[in-house]
Amino acid sequence: MDREKLENFIVLSETLNFSAAAERLFMTQSALSKRIMSLEKELGTQLFSRDKKKIRMTPFAYEFLPYAKAIVSSYEEVDSFLFQHKSEQVNKVVLGSIMHPECYHIDKIFTGFETTYPDIKLDLRDGLIPDLEAMFTSGEVNLYCTCNLSLNKDACFLPIGSGRIVALVLDNDPLSDKEVLTIEDLKVRKLLVPSELEPFYTLIMKMFDQSGVSPSIVYKGSSISSISFVKAGVGIAIMPIEIAKTYVDHSIKLLPVSPVIEYEFGMGYRKETKLSTPEKLFVNYVSQNFVKNSN
Repeated sequence: MDREKLENFIVLSETLNFSAAAERLFMTQSALSKRIMSLEKELGTQLFSRDKKKIRMTPFAYEFLPYAKAIVSSYEEVDSFLFQHKSEQVNKVVLGSIMHPECYHIDKIFTGFETTYPDIKLDLRDGLIPDLEAMFTSGEVNLYCTCNLSLNKDACFLPIGSGRIVALVLDNDPLSDKEVLTIEDLKVRKLLVPSELEPFYTLIMKMFDQSGVSPSIVYKGSSISSISFVKAGVGIAIMPIEIAKTYVDHSIKLLPVSPVIEYEFGMGYRKETKLSTPEKLFVNYVSQNFVKNSN
């Protein structure tokens, strides 16, 4: 129901005078009359009875008035909420990440940015590819970290660094004595790989496809869970080295794979004209401190 029409009705119910109500509403009597008649048409009944000398509220109008006030009040509460929300967002940067933010050096970026701009709040939201695509499309995030992936053809991309995929084997596994694990080593073993909804899965499967090998995959999912399966002797895990270094212990050995699987990671973002001031500061900070210095 139209807010302005309800507000006009409330003011007219207080003045019972079109001239006085129009003056309070900073509009002409004609415009006010049209809005009231439009509201009456929408409600299917009269709100005011009119004669040459004065107007009176109808019985329905008296009953409807509290509801009209409640609706207008709810609008005002929503306005207040949105204003407060926008005010809070002024000094806030929301960053999306496709799972495992440790792969993109986000911890270092956050720490450095918060030190440089202590008044700007940082909010990290991660998920699988469809989750991040939905967040970016809806505008929930304007900045995101990922690897070898563009969520939107119009998005800009800031390369931060590169990483590689490694294999995890138990230290008592016969393959642990090797310096590099080849396709021939891997094709005869049970493998644990990232979820199909992570970009790393595509990179790993591309390696096998190009080698003409169909791997024996027994688990697709969380790389952290894969480490537990390796310890249990289920198979060999394949994942980004950053995740492996973060979570493995002395019982597991990290080995390079051949052919080498490398990836570039970085930050995607909307065109600067569509970014808030804090978001522009974040992009500039990453550009100046991480692009040239990334390993």
